[in-house]
Amino acid sequence: MASGPPDRSADRFPVPALAPVVHDARQHHGHHHGPVPLRPYRLNPPLPEGPEIRRLRNRLAEAIEGETAQRIEFHLPRLTEWNGRLDGCHITAIESRGKALLTHIDSGHSIYSHNQLYGRWFVVPPGEPPDTRRQLRLAIHTRRYRALLYSASDIEVWPTDQLSEHPFLKRLGPDVLDETTTTAMVLERLRDKTWWRRRLGGFLTDQSFVAGLGNYLRCEILFVAGLHPNQRPCDLDELQLTRIAHRFSDFGVFRRRDLSEAT
Repeated sequence: MASGPPDRSADRFPVPALAPVVHDARQHHGHHHGPVPLRPYRLNPPLPEGPEIRRLRNRLAEAIEGETAQRIEFHLPRLTEWNGRLDGCHITAIESRGKALLTHIDSGHSIYSHNQLYGRWFVVPPGEPPDTRRQLRLAIHTRRYRALLYSASDIEVWPTDQLSEHPFLKRLGPDVLDETTTTAMVLERLRDKTWWRRRLGGFLTDQSFVAGLGNYLRCEILFVAGLHPNQRPCDLDELQLTRIAHRFSDFGVFRRRDLSEAT
């Protein structure tokens, strides 16, 4: 009996190539004696969406969060004025917001970056060059690791207390991976006049509706909800509206669990 065509989904949506973190078994017995080694890795999805950026955030946090930045180098001409000004600062937090990444430092500044189509982060030990021919855009040097961003062009330095005015960040909707994003919240947005008569396939990737969604997540949510991308919220009955809203909150719960287990 024919088994049907082979499944090519892995070719279309390959799993990001991430080397595993080496965990010290002593952590599980309360005897952690210093930093856990982190293998060099790179995040290399076809097009990073919210979950990939959250996973990247987790990996970067393991490597450099809480560390002193011995040197921060900007290689985009418009940012070279910052070279030397942030050296010696403490990296207080790494944060993801939708598809954007924020590196907060105790100088009162945050480094905003967006991978877009081509950006790639590498984490390597000092003195070990990454395997790439891309152009270096940002380098954060700490005692144990170097976090290197290649090819991305959307990089900025902002005062942390003014991030609410950043042109991309200020228009973001609730993050699909945020624990505060609930079914009721998504239902309220679906009923809002901004989205009520727009096609689902068009606005689900609009970052001001819900942050972090791209094409493959849109397809996944619509498929599981049993809805067509040309349908609009105003075309749906209450059961259908509730069903798609549940898909967002369920998706966030399962993705948060998966990302936690992956790190």
